[in-house]
Amino acid sequence: QSATDLVWPLPPAMLDQSLPAPYSPHQLAAQPARRLLLVFRADMPPMHKLPARHALSHALDRRELLAALGQRGEAIGSWLPGASAFDFPSFDEALVRSWLERGKLGGSFHVTLAYDADRSGAEIARVLQGQWARSGLYAETRAQRGAKAADEPLRPAAAHAQLVESQAPWPGAAAELATFVMP
Repeated sequence: QSATDLVWPLPPAMLDQSLPAPYSPHQLAAQPARRLLLVFRADMPPMHKLPARHALSHALDRRELLAALGQRGEAIGSWLPGASAFDFPSFDEALVRSWLERGKLGGSFHVTLAYDADRSGAEIARVLQGQWARSGLYAETRAQRGAKAADEPLRPAAAHAQLVESQAPWPGAAAELATFVMP
């Protein structure tokens, strides 16, 4: 009807669905950029040990995760506007084993991974779980919706790891940093 219908945020896999004529999907880059973050809770065992967080980080294959996001996924170079490129941990099974030994974590450990079932985290939670399992690190997934998903990061007994979408309220490094700092 010559009018735009808007759905925001897009439910997972919506762009993969066909639309009846004359509708067609159009996509613009979010300004400022929107990011899907993997947040580790360093205040909960076993995540309170730096080697546990490093082991999980080195058990991730970012290319596979980006492929699971399809056209919505894009690798970032710099973490903050104007900053130099961020050196993400590389996928390296030997480093995973090394960090497990350094942290005296045994051959494996278990964590919980929470994500919003209506957002981008739903598209990669199982892929991430599978990557960790291949390295002997086990994640129980917790799909959540609505207020429960929004409140999860604030719960004292929340999941060990969480997939969280983040977008600064305005462009610039100060706004990006403000999203990570709580008063």
